[in-house]
Amino acid sequence: MVTCFLLLYYQPRTLRVLASRSSSFQIDMQNIRYIFLFFFLVGAPAAVNAQQWKGSTNLPMGGTDGSFGFSIGDKLYFGGGSGVKTFYQFDPATTLWTKRADVPATSSARAFAVGFSIGSFGYMALGQDGGVQSQVKGDLWQYDPAQDKWTKKADFPGAARDGAFSFVIGGKAYVGGGSDAAFGLHGDFYSYDAATDTWTALGNLPTGPPMFQPNMIFAAAFVLGNFGYMATGSVSNVETTDLYQYDPVTDAWTKKAPFPGVARQAASGFSLYGKGYVGLGMASYDSNQVFSDFYSYDPVKDKWSNAGAFAGTRRAWASSVQTNSAAYVGGGWSLKNAPFFIGWWRFDTVSAIPTKPGYITLMSPMIDFGTKEFGKDSTSAAVVINSSWKTVIIDSMHITGPDATDFSVAPNTVILPYPLQNHPDTLPLGITFMASAPARTENAMLTIYFDGLTDSTRSAVLRGTSKQSTQSVEASQTSSITVAPNPFNDRTTITITGARDGMGSMQVYDLLGRVVYSSGSNHVSAGQRLVSEFDAKSLALPEGVYYLNAFIGSSSFERKLLFIR
Repeated sequence: MVTCFLLLYYQPRTLRVLASRSSSFQIDMQNIRYIFLFFFLVGAPAAVNAQQWKGSTNLPMGGTDGSFGFSIGDKLYFGGGSGVKTFYQFDPATTLWTKRADVPATSSARAFAVGFSIGSFGYMALGQDGGVQSQVKGDLWQYDPAQDKWTKKADFPGAARDGAFSFVIGGKAYVGGGSDAAFGLHGDFYSYDAATDTWTALGNLPTGPPMFQPNMIFAAAFVLGNFGYMATGSVSNVETTDLYQYDPVTDAWTKKAPFPGVARQAASGFSLYGKGYVGLGMASYDSNQVFSDFYSYDPVKDKWSNAGAFAGTRRAWASSVQTNSAAYVGGGWSLKNAPFFIGWWRFDTVSAIPTKPGYITLMSPMIDFGTKEFGKDSTSAAVVINSSWKTVIIDSMHITGPDATDFSVAPNTVILPYPLQNHPDTLPLGITFMASAPARTENAMLTIYFDGLTDSTRSAVLRGTSKQSTQSVEASQTSSITVAPNPFNDRTTITITGARDGMGSMQVYDLLGRVVYSSGSNHVSAGQRLVSEFDAKSLALPEGVYYLNAFIGSSSFERKLLFIR
């Protein structure tokens, strides 16, 4: 099957053919007046997408299961587990382990605890001490990598337990489920604010038989964008395939497409490049059935796909930690009398076709649909992407912002497997978008996730103005934003000024679409400024590109931030 694609765009006195199935060419023409976009789709080119597992340096503490971990900056931290209270730092660049201060308040081992990071600190909570269920914990400890020191924080407000799950959204941790000292299952759910060292009780988990208390143990969890996800696990001692999405703004759970594998608990979960991954685990204590399969979840399509099998031995209670570009899975157990696993495995998504490092350039970072009559007009435009990869796979696309519903992505995205003539190292491709007279300006941003690339996202601002929204147009023309300095070392100051009374907020996203900073929502009077400092250093963020979304009243702004040290 062959994909044919022709993208024409206007330049004064010149019509350029950006890409075609065969060689490219340039035509000089007089008095060109219109833009033409022509798509001819015969079929999709075959592209191989592979998931890759690689063995790394074995766990330094020996075989174990039920460990906890977290990432801070470009380092991973991993420790505890069955028979283990030691704690280590892992450097992905060198694949070397460094011993750090032991897990605190632990006699011999801290297993089935939860671990997470907020800013430049890591946290460990709950778990079982010494392999004895009666010795479950309800404490919370903060780890400072700069001082290699653990500090006691506010205790977990629910019953002491192990087997809980956790995730972090917008600088807050969320913890729920688990089993107490009497093996009682719990379905309560809490948030932790590190800035104030306080816990807040939230609504219960959505799992559990009717007329019974909600409960969950050994669920897999991951985060995509501003939502947390809870998948699989054991509910009332029965394994499940359920997947739920949590919205911290509304404190509400929404049921999503079920996990496609066998129902299980003690699976591993993580997220990469806009997708969630769940795999491994066991069917039940009695079945002696453990798994090696992995599945990926696409939140845009609410759909699961087979992500291939784990490269090591099938197992349950393996623990995962992730960076921006890869996930690591360590330890685990295959039940009965088998020994615990010592392996430490790296997972990333790669395209099987490219054989050399590549890059992507978004050639049209701003798409302006102009002024349209609301309810009548619609128009289309194309984003052009330049890439050195011979095959580019678009993983998913998201449109965000107050006016996101005014834009839609055309279904016939085209992927070109051939470079342009005269540009042997680059590959343009076009993606079409429709706009139905957006009611405001600068209020939507398109983010494209590319599968198989380390630097895997690109964003474009989508603009449009409605003739019937003159008040909003005036507001957007007089509202303003400044970001200084940019590029920046350590921190930068963001200032937005509103033309009219309204609510203002700022959020900064990393290249995976995760919120790394949020100013919260504040009322701003006309002419007043909302000032916020984005301190990337104190948040222990890696250097690189970040995206700012700022809203004030009916105006919004998108800026690219460059953090360099």
